[in-house]
Amino acid sequence: MIRVSTLRPGGGVVVQKKRMDHPTAQPAGRLRGTVFQEGRELHPPARGGNEHRLAGIDAAEARAHRQGHHVRVLAGVTKELVELLLSDIHATHPRRAAGHLIWAGMSENKVSEIFDPTAWREVEGFDFTDITYHRHTGEGRANGIVRIAFDRPEVRNAFRPHTVDELYRALDHARRTPDVGTILLTGNGPSPKDGGWAFCSGGDQRIRGRSGYQYATSHDSDVAAAGAEGVDEARAKVEGGRLHILEVQRLIRTMPKVVICLVNGWAAGGGHSLHVVCDLTLASREHAKFKQTDADVGSFDAGYGSAYLAKQVGQKFAREIFFLGEAIDAETMHQMGAVNRVVDHADLETTAIEWARKINTKSPTAQRMLKFAFNLTDDGLMGQQVFAGEATRLAYMTDEAVEGRDSFLEKREPNWDEFPYYY
Repeated sequence: MIRVSTLRPGGGVVVQKKRMDHPTAQPAGRLRGTVFQEGRELHPPARGGNEHRLAGIDAAEARAHRQGHHVRVLAGVTKELVELLLSDIHATHPRRAAGHLIWAGMSENKVSEIFDPTAWREVEGFDFTDITYHRHTGEGRANGIVRIAFDRPEVRNAFRPHTVDELYRALDHARRTPDVGTILLTGNGPSPKDGGWAFCSGGDQRIRGRSGYQYATSHDSDVAAAGAEGVDEARAKVEGGRLHILEVQRLIRTMPKVVICLVNGWAAGGGHSLHVVCDLTLASREHAKFKQTDADVGSFDAGYGSAYLAKQVGQKFAREIFFLGEAIDAETMHQMGAVNRVVDHADLETTAIEWARKINTKSPTAQRMLKFAFNLTDDGLMGQQVFAGEATRLAYMTDEAVEGRDSFLEKREPNWDEFPYYY
């Protein structure tokens, strides 16, 4: 049995496990679903986003239900429709007077229409609301791949401070996981509202304040605390607004692993800058759109998003992208030099996995040093420090370095006779 434990602002509810022995119980993992009134003739949706087909409910009504009553399940559940006990639902819930509610569940780990749930497993130990974090199920070094995706398709995968916190945690975890060599960064979709795809549309302008983006009082749904009325004023007073998406950019830049961006729809504003800072970019032939919206909303990325973009496409094209702010398709961005490969939408994630496997079969030390060498000329002293740190690590692995350490610990003069002056 699954019981409703909390009513969330805007109509969403939190569901916690009250599991009973059941032959169809599924392993722990995150599922999604929508709350509907009891007695409607419904079937579980077969696919994600706008291709859900629910008997007795038209597409518009299904979308409205999903927006207003989004359920996130964090524990094992059955595949059947599950009763949500009315006694646990607050009296103000809009369906309170209608009787019991039922939950129409999706298949586990179905996070995006082009996501293959058989190829991925959710990384344990996280309770993310705004992103998803998966590891490839394949064995061996080549399959040391993780997939991190924005998970707010209803708002074109725009990020808020809470989203950025989660994104940084997942990326840093991947950075510190020794058998992961490549990170795929993308966005889940499509939007249940209109079927549109997005990698990331940048900062959520609804919670942008004078000093940056502000935390909300609730992070449980995209309806809850969406505007200024939902800002956590106490936290904003202490911390001010946040622009820590720049910390994510620096983490991607300095991560000793390859980050591949999968642009499956809109890459706009801060989302455009994220694709720029990634090591490689694959783009959907049908749905990828690139647009720098900074000047439209009184914002600007004066760092990697603009200056590094100019290194990729040249000064004239970079200025065109920012000054005109026009939408640009994947083929044009490929011709400019900001996209590595344009791929059919259905093949985007499988192509990314193929690329990641090729990368993971190479020398990890060589790949790491190559990435930092590419970065060095543009990153100034910070880039030099990162490169020098890795060079120091390599030196520590030599017999010469071992002799230096041991002579100090043994309180004797070092013997360098075995180590020639290479040239």
